[in-house]
Amino acid sequence: MNFDMKKFIILPILFLCSFIESQEIGEKNMGLIMPTKEYIDSLPLVEFIPKGFKSIPKKKILLGFPIPGNQGVDASCTAWTIGYGLKTYHERIEQGNPNLVMSPYFVYNQLIPITSPCNKGIKFKIALDFLKENGISTLKKFNQKNCKTQPNLFVINEAKKFKIEDYYLIYSILKPKLGNYFDVKAEIAQGNPVVVGILLDNSFRNDNYGNRAEDRFVWDNPKIDCSKNECYHAMLCVGYDDSISAFKFLNSHGTDFGNDGYVWISYKAFMERVYEAYVVLDAKNSEDYYNFAFNKSSNKIFKNSKLDSIFDGTIKAGGTTIIDNNIKVGAAYIKNRNDEAVFKMYDTNNNTNKLIGTYKMNSGDIYKINYNNMVYEIELDTVKRVGLFMKQTAFLSINAKKEK
Repeated sequence: MNFDMKKFIILPILFLCSFIESQEIGEKNMGLIMPTKEYIDSLPLVEFIPKGFKSIPKKKILLGFPIPGNQGVDASCTAWTIGYGLKTYHERIEQGNPNLVMSPYFVYNQLIPITSPCNKGIKFKIALDFLKENGISTLKKFNQKNCKTQPNLFVINEAKKFKIEDYYLIYSILKPKLGNYFDVKAEIAQGNPVVVGILLDNSFRNDNYGNRAEDRFVWDNPKIDCSKNECYHAMLCVGYDDSISAFKFLNSHGTDFGNDGYVWISYKAFMERVYEAYVVLDAKNSEDYYNFAFNKSSNKIFKNSKLDSIFDGTIKAGGTTIIDNNIKVGAAYIKNRNDEAVFKMYDTNNNTNKLIGTYKMNSGDIYKINYNNMVYEIELDTVKRVGLFMKQTAFLSINAKKEK
């Protein structure tokens, strides 16, 4: 999927958030809760064919992240990955402020029960849904390391300016057909960090990884010798290098860990140890973007008897169209200047608007969406202003066929 780095963040793979009652000297905490297959199956799946997939560079390292932080003894890696790493990256790009830093404490402190100890972990879905609804504050406005401290109303209101629009699962070893590490590389090549949950081992967790600032040590799937609740970690994937066959991650164990706070993990270990990886779309406040609203539904219904071309036309910013029985596609926003658009696909069966997926496209892109035993391929031709009021409009075609 071709997500602009202002929008999607394949949630850069922040590392392990442990779930333990106590720490030994040198041991690093984590905090991400291990997903079940039922949990993974409940997430909307969006498969895609990135533009220029076969021509992505052999090396890509994203820049613009904050100095690697340290989650300390709290099981807060999820909040550090998504809040501190990903959202700082998002907002620095959108606001044009390289000094902006977002608060992991705003997320973690509000999501663990007030009666729970600070070694309680958080699932990605819980944190991502929280950011969709509430956003995140800056670290300057909320820097409270005590997990029991809550933000005041002023901080809560400020955070609403910094939300995410949506997210989707891009890879999981629990869903082998969903994708592979090539998809993650393609997202990073387009400027989109990816949020990752990975199962590590005690040598990593106990800091035997060491500080190798001058030596790019690649973690390559050592024996998993600790419980999944202790060694399952969240990190942000921010780069890759084919010359060493490895991904680069922003970790949350401070700058004394790994390569100045970053770590390298082999492609092989990624494929065998990553249980969930997400791309995240940043919500925008710019006037260049249109707020998403389903308020203009097309009357034209395209029957899918031949499972062939089911739509060849236009959708205006903020508008929708029914493309295949109960399947509806709407334009979340369209930006003519950059020739890009973000669409949402919904299942309207039984008068509901069940979100199937959110996807960003540039002209020439093709997305493949698997849903309900069908494969939908959406191709964006171009975007431009048309009509009496020069409304921004996307020209696209959609095909469908039975899933094999």
